[in-house]
Amino acid sequence: MSPKLGYMSFQESDYLKNYSDETGDLIDKEIKAVIDRCKKITMDMVARHEAEIRSLSDALLKKESLDGKEILEILGNRPFEHHASYKAYLEMQKKDEEERKSASTIELPPPEPKP
Repeated sequence: MSPKLGYMSFQESDYLKNYSDETGDLIDKEIKAVIDRCKKITMDMVARHEAEIRSLSDALLKKESLDGKEILEILGNRPFEHHASYKAYLEMQKKDEEERKSASTIELPPPEPKP
């Protein structure tokens, strides 16, 4: 929706358009304005988070892929809550990691001497 055009539908086919050239120019200007606003928002966001983006890109240059834990270490906590299924996934990953750590710290008795 555009404040200048309102809630309207403008359709065009190969041989027919249901609006004037002036309206077509207005449509083009409104589309450009939307794109320019989105570009400004994006550029501001990139500038605001430049350090995090650089840290993430440096890590990706060293290692081709990163898991969620590694990304969290680089970027910190999200500014919004995780989806419930993702929370469950993270809890499962944490539990598996704890089990691996506890399994690696179990002390085994020394082997019995051979006769």
